[in-house]
Amino acid sequence: MRTVAGWALIAGAVVLAGCREESADGPMRPGIVYLGNAFGDGESMVMFAADGQILELIPGSDDPQVAGEWMRRDGRFCITEDPELTTTCLLETPFGNGGFALSDSAQRIELVPVGD
Repeated sequence: MRTVAGWALIAGAVVLAGCREESADGPMRPGIVYLGNAFGDGESMVMFAADGQILELIPGSDDPQVAGEWMRRDGRFCITEDPELTTTCLLETPFGNGGFALSDSAQRIELVPVGD
């Protein structure tokens, strides 16, 4: 599996000033495992934790891997990669039954809840 580095290829990088909009809502629900096409070479399972971490779930492993951080800023869903600290902000919209999509003018990532 890859890290969140694949997400950065989707949109231009933006340097984040460091503010988290904890109260901003969107269709993504923290703590839910999502299956999606985020990494470009097949489907991946990720969880967006309530504390802002992005966890990649590796098949056959009991320990998720920290792949970066997420936040909502100015109505967008932003992902900060580790260790580069590059931030990509995308439009977040509802998708399917309980899922969500992240998109910009070049690409669309669709994520659906696993077992929800």
